[in-house]
Amino acid sequence: MELQEILEKNDFKHLMVTIGTLPNQPSRVQIEMVLLENGFTEPLTNEVTFSMIDKNNKMFNVTYYASMDLYGYEKLTVK
Repeated sequence: MELQEILEKNDFKHLMVTIGTLPNQPSRVQIEMVLLENGFTEPLTNEVTFSMIDKNNKMFNVTYYASMDLYGYEKLTVK
């Protein structure tokens, strides 16, 4: 099965889980610690979007903008 077929038939998103707690406004260092905790190495080289969740179910959608070397995030309501 080719990658295009897989992506057409399946949702694909990385969920990064941390054993710690995240603040309402996570810093770059905290976001990168979650990435490292989940086996990713720094620095990221491509624009990527992922979700991260802590032990208290506080969840964020995060996008890394490689061309600007910045993270953007949105806090999610999880029920």
